[in-house]
Amino acid sequence: MSDPNLRPAQLSDDELGRLTALETELGGTVVAYEADSPYASLDDAQLAALRSIERDLGVRLVAYSG
Repeated sequence: MSDPNLRPAQLSDDELGRLTALETELGGTVVAYEADSPYASLDDAQLAALRSIERDLGVRLVAYSG
């Protein structure tokens, strides 16, 4: 995988146990990755404002973090 936003996932003991059970079932190795999202985490008020402008302009908006 070449996506620069992917990194190996940090799993809890329970999650790791589930992954190990899946590996046994599949008969192979499974690697868990986490993705860093470039998108902004919006609270309810921010999301409402974004959607309001979408309606007014008749477009789809995407908010990025940073």
